[in-house]
Amino acid sequence: MSFAKQLAEARNSDSIYLVRGGRDHTGRPAWYFVRVESTKQRMFLQHIRSGALDLTGFGEIIESGYGEEPPEAVVAHMKAFHNFAA
Repeated sequence: MSFAKQLAEARNSDSIYLVRGGRDHTGRPAWYFVRVESTKQRMFLQHIRSGALDLTGFGEIIESGYGEEPPEAVVAHMKAFHNFAA
């Protein structure tokens, strides 16, 4: 999952980030919920704004899809099961 430009938000203590605003390898806009390993958070936050990166190198992709924003059903699932506050 490489991106030319990324935006990430952390909304809970489990280190789950919503990464959006980038494009996947096909050129389509994509979003990802990623649980970043605590030992890699600092590096993740430095790299997320600087260019392309492989998200799987920083942790686990919990949910992903195409579009500018995740669907409401996915956001509701993340809120209910992963304590992610949108």
